[in-house]
Amino acid sequence: MNLLILFLLSVFTWAPLTQRGAWQSRSGLAAAYDLLGLDSSLRAGRSLLDWAPSFLPAPEPARLPYYLAQLFSWASLDHMSSIKLVYGLSMVLSAWTLYLFVRRLFGERAALVSSVVYLFTPYRIVEIYWRGAFGESWFYAFAPLALWATVNLVDSGQRRWLVVCALSTCLLVLAHLGLGMLFGAVILAYGLWLAWGLERSSRGKAWAVAGGLAAAVAAGFVLALPFFASAGWSTLAPAGDYVRHFIHFFQLFSPAWGPGTPGSFGQESLPFQLGVVPVGLGFLALAVWYLYPPSQGAGGIGQAAGRWWGQRQVTFFLGLAVVSGALMLDGSEFLWRALSLETLIGYPWQFLAFIALALAVVAGSVLSTEARLSGSDLTFQALLIALAVVAVNPYLMARVIDPEDLPDLSRPPLARLGDRIVLLGYRLEGEFAAGKTIRLALFWQATGRVSRDYTVFTHVIDVMDRPWGQKDNQPLLGSRPTTSWEEGEVLRDDYDLVISGEAPPGRYRLEVGMYLPSTGERLMVVGRGQENRVILGEYEAR
Repeated sequence: MNLLILFLLSVFTWAPLTQRGAWQSRSGLAAAYDLLGLDSSLRAGRSLLDWAPSFLPAPEPARLPYYLAQLFSWASLDHMSSIKLVYGLSMVLSAWTLYLFVRRLFGERAALVSSVVYLFTPYRIVEIYWRGAFGESWFYAFAPLALWATVNLVDSGQRRWLVVCALSTCLLVLAHLGLGMLFGAVILAYGLWLAWGLERSSRGKAWAVAGGLAAAVAAGFVLALPFFASAGWSTLAPAGDYVRHFIHFFQLFSPAWGPGTPGSFGQESLPFQLGVVPVGLGFLALAVWYLYPPSQGAGGIGQAAGRWWGQRQVTFFLGLAVVSGALMLDGSEFLWRALSLETLIGYPWQFLAFIALALAVVAGSVLSTEARLSGSDLTFQALLIALAVVAVNPYLMARVIDPEDLPDLSRPPLARLGDRIVLLGYRLEGEFAAGKTIRLALFWQATGRVSRDYTVFTHVIDVMDRPWGQKDNQPLLGSRPTTSWEEGEVLRDDYDLVISGEAPPGRYRLEVGMYLPSTGERLMVVGRGQENRVILGEYEAR
């Protein structure tokens, strides 16, 4: 029943994905185009190991979410619908796997609250509707699974849990290479923490199991890494200059959610708040578990171990949250350099994924059967769930791109102009003839902030490169200069081209590009073009 409740509550998190079209995010349409690349690679007879995401200059080191989306693509879903479905599944499965884990620690009532808090942690929303982090969305599903296997392994010592640990670690790494490898250290630390807390008579066996856990995590890495070999270790390179992305302490508690209205998605608008409900329940857990000392002589795993068990769990996960938060702050640069963390993740605030998991576990602990609040009736549980949903629900919205404003996602992008502008595609309407007007729609995406204002040129030229129609202006008739483009933003840019009435019958080409109006210097083109212009196609004029 609780799993069904979690599914129904998860509807709030993935319902915005059911809207037609796509949504604006910092990755734009990268996931759909990378899925197209995987589909094309497999159709050409290449293996999964030969493919890697390549749309963005610094692609997300993820594999498994694309493999899942490819299955739905084979089932006749279009690429964007497949991406949306995989995002939605990640939300549901993350709630279910955390429920399994926390139920093992604190019981069903605590597990339900933890899973709801996990679903509605602010950064979860940021991952999908602001960042468009396709791989990271599945990190949330497999991290609790790995911890659940760890508890069962240390408790029972059965070999089957070694296999589950290895497989869950492998899935973590396939979901996101950097975060998965970092979380491997968390899994090992958690296993050692559990083993150290056992009664002395059981510690010898527990330490042996902890050694097996280390072997299982290593095996998970070994299983996953071949899938990244085709792209080389460049997949571990940071997405940007990590030093610029440390945050300030107050941002973890700031109620602000981007400049202006919710739905902004640029770097300046990324919210880093931990969430009122997770933080509030974290403080409440401190009071609940540390108000009285643990039972004398306690030891073991699970609720039967008494308050001692609950204190150890809360201590570990609050410690994980504190350490992760410290690594995000602007004073931790020396730790990043010492540990070479920039080779695994590109942004310090990606540790919010670890904090979201840790605080969710601690939040549910207040309803453990050993907690002082355990005598409360279901009203208190319902209140906590309602608060978690209501606190974040106003921001569960996507900045939707209408299908008419999207390019044909069954075709790869046309060209890259300079370092940060991609021409995704075009649409042409009207009769190509002398004296006629054709309507050209260009679809752009910025893969980073553009530092200069460029003018777009659209030319109709003959085989001798003589112009017979042209229109030059800044994008969207000057209303959206390139310096205003947000990272990942997708724009439709319309042009009405009048073909000269004196144009003789024959073949003509349609070319586009960008240049600096002050110097006339054009952006260089990589892809379907000739040095500094994109050739859209050749047409016969009557």
